[in-house]
Amino acid sequence: GPPKKLYAVTASASENATGYIYIVYNGGPDSDMVDYINVSVDDDIDFDNTSDPKVGWTTSHSGTPGPNNNHVVVSATFKDGTTQVILDTWV
Repeated sequence: GPPKKLYAVTASASENATGYIYIVYNGGPDSDMVDYINVSVDDDIDFDNTSDPKVGWTTSHSGTPGPNNNHVVVSATFKDGTTQVILDTWV
C-alpha cells in the first residue's frame, strides 16, 4: 500500500529537581489533524490521554529524581486512524 503520511506535531518533556515530570504538547503544522494524544511514563502506560488537545496542553507525573531515569513516550492518533509516536525520550 501507499506509505503512511508522517504528520508534523511534537511534544516535549522536562523534569524538575524533585523528580516531577512535565509533558507539553507543542502542536505543529498538522495539529488540526490530531484526534487525541496518549502519554506514558515508565510503567504507567496510558496515564494521561486527551482528545483534541490544544497547543500548550500540559500534564505532569511524579517520577524518580535524577537525570535520564524516567522514560516518557507520547503518541498522537490522527483523524485518519493512524498513530505516531511524537516523543520518546528519557528525562
